[in-house]
Amino acid sequence: MAPKPAPKPVTPVRDTLDPTEAAKQGGIPWSLVQSDAGLSKVFADAQANGWFDPGNQVGQQKFINAVAQTDWFKQNSSFARQYLFLKEQGGAAFDEQVSTAKKQVQAQAVKTGAQLDDAALSKLTEQYMMNGWGTQGRESYLPQALTGQLPGFTADYLNYSKGSAGKLVDQLKQVATLNGVQLSDGWFQSAARAVEGGLGTADDYLHEIRSTAASAYPVYADKIKSGFNVADLVSPYVNTMANVLELDPTQIRFDDPMIQKAVGAVDAKTGAPAATGMWAFQQQLRSDPRWQQTDNAYKAYAEAGQSVLQMFGFR
Repeated sequence: MAPKPAPKPVTPVRDTLDPTEAAKQGGIPWSLVQSDAGLSKVFADAQANGWFDPGNQVGQQKFINAVAQTDWFKQNSSFARQYLFLKEQGGAAFDEQVSTAKKQVQAQAVKTGAQLDDAALSKLTEQYMMNGWGTQGRESYLPQALTGQLPGFTADYLNYSKGSAGKLVDQLKQVATLNGVQLSDGWFQSAARAVEGGLGTADDYLHEIRSTAASAYPVYADKIKSGFNVADLVSPYVNTMANVLELDPTQIRFDDPMIQKAVGAVDAKTGAPAATGMWAFQQQLRSDPRWQQTDNAYKAYAEAGQSVLQMFGFR
């Protein structure tokens, strides 16, 4: 019997996986593999050591572990890695995701009153996708970016006359005016930025305005803090002053010395803040130089003169 031929040596089946396809399976754009030294080394090691060999599960795990240790992997979140991979793939599916993200950014901008040019819209759309701002628990990042309050995002895109930011500024200004509190435009804008960025609430800033007013009008402090406006609380004095001095009530300011004196009195016995009685306030008004020029004053003088004449028998 002829001897059996010696078996031919088995040549191991080496990795035939295209590096580009390997990159896709690893969730890494091939362009980044080529441009990043750390990723390039991992792929070179994988090819040299047969980590991509069919059935080499240990090698595949080594590849995964090596990728996870690169600076690129550590410095990019799962959202960023997914975005970069999809961007590298391109196509209609990626374009649709970009379009959806852009609409979300635009909607939030319109809601808050932010104005975005094309460059800003593109930048924020990319960040929206790369950082997962549309996922649950991360919804606050886009408003913070629009208001310049997110680390790395210093541009404030708010238009303080539009959207919810504009409405809030108007509300705060109205309450400040009704309570005689003077604040700068910068204060109102800072308040709107904080509220729109989720770093404060409208009530926080309304409380600050009312606390300022309460300290200026201690006799009404409790009422002001509970929601009453100084304009309503001092209106009896304003109307009386307008009547006695013959003034337009809308032109009488809260800081008029006569009003301040009337609501800034102190109880002589207790030392507690007190408001001047209305009869006493009317007498104080008649000592104001402005009263001398009113028809009320001329009438009073005429009546007084008539009384003197009557005393001497003149009718």
